[in-house]
Amino acid sequence: MVLESLFSPEGAEHNPWALAILGFVFVSIAIFATGYLLPSEPGFLLIALVALPVAPLVLKLFDHEEVEVEEGERKWGSRTIARHFPIVLVLVSLFIGMCGSFCFWYLALPPAQANALFNAQNNELRSIGTVFSGHAVTSAEGSFMQVFELIFIHNLGVLALIIAFSIIYGAGAVLILIWNASIIGVFVGNFA
Repeated sequence: MVLESLFSPEGAEHNPWALAILGFVFVSIAIFATGYLLPSEPGFLLIALVALPVAPLVLKLFDHEEVEVEEGERKWGSRTIARHFPIVLVLVSLFIGMCGSFCFWYLALPPAQANALFNAQNNELRSIGTVFSGHAVTSAEGSFMQVFELIFIHNLGVLALIIAFSIIYGAGAVLILIWNASIIGVFVGNFA
């Protein structure tokens, strides 16, 4: 694809916020393409269409990172933090750009179209709300621990999925990151 080839991994590390703009563009293109391809059930197609250009870009970033790690020298007193910080910054900026784009389009589209397009995300937010509603702050220490354990176990499951997808697909965790960006964007859009 042409869009992800506009940025080289070296350029992305020097200007990570350009990837935030690229993430915004990827989501915007996917939103319009989803409307034409499958307007009846667009929720997961939207995520897949965003993943199509993001996955090769992330793979190129990982390949570049691998070469840099092998040739890298010690920085900032900790080799682990220093060698991975640039790629983390690039991925965070891409994630922020996608979150911003999902939020923007959730607010900018007509309500009926936004609800249809982001129905899966709204359903997920409702299910999260029903599980945790009224249980986050309680006077009983036992119920706080139960909620903490529930959240912790859920996050461990998400971490296991990310690791499994990364091992199986290389950049398979991209789908989970895009899904989380869409959830956060819709969540912020609901309160804006």
